[in-house]
Amino acid sequence: MTQQCNQSIHRIGRSDHSTKTTSPRPTGDLKRSAGGADSRSVGKVGGDMKLLQAIPALPASDQERSTAFYRDQLGFTVAFRDEGFTKLQRDAVEIHLWVASDESWRTRNGTCPVVSGAESFIAGTHSCRIGVEGVDDLYRAVQPMGILHPKGQIEDMPWGTREFGVVDPDGNLVTFFERLR
Repeated sequence: MTQQCNQSIHRIGRSDHSTKTTSPRPTGDLKRSAGGADSRSVGKVGGDMKLLQAIPALPASDQERSTAFYRDQLGFTVAFRDEGFTKLQRDAVEIHLWVASDESWRTRNGTCPVVSGAESFIAGTHSCRIGVEGVDDLYRAVQPMGILHPKGQIEDMPWGTREFGVVDPDGNLVTFFERLR
C-alpha cells in the first residue's frame, strides 16, 4: 500500500468513519521457530499481560440478511445492534458484523482501493475459527441447511482438530472445530 493509501484509511466498521490511528508494530527479538520461520519473542511484547479473548469481526454487505443467517441458522442471539453493526452471541462466543456496503470505490479516482474501510468488495473476504464441544452434533444440525463450504465437510485435521466450515451469505468462512484428544 502506498503512503497516500496509509494516510487515507479510515476506521473499519464504523459509521462515523473517524480516522484510524495505528501504533508501530512491536519490535521483539526475532527467533527461528522449529519450522524455520521467523517469529517474535513473546516474552518481550506486553510483559506479564495475558491475552483473554478474540472476537471475529466479519464484513457483511447486508446487515439484515447476515444477522438472520447467524441467528436463524447458527443459533446466535442478537446482543446489540446499531446502524452498520451487530453483536451476536452464542454461549461464550461473540461475532461482530459490520456493514461493508460502500459502493463509492466504483467511481473513485486514485490508486487506493480502500478509503472508508467499508467498501462492498471487502464483504466475503474474511474467515474465523470457533472452538466447540460436540462438533459432530453441530455438523449434523447444519449439514442439511446447504451452508457448508464446498470443501467444508467434517474431517480430522493433521494439526489435531476435527472441523468443518460453513459459508455465510457474503462468502465469509466460519470454521467450527473441536480439539482431538
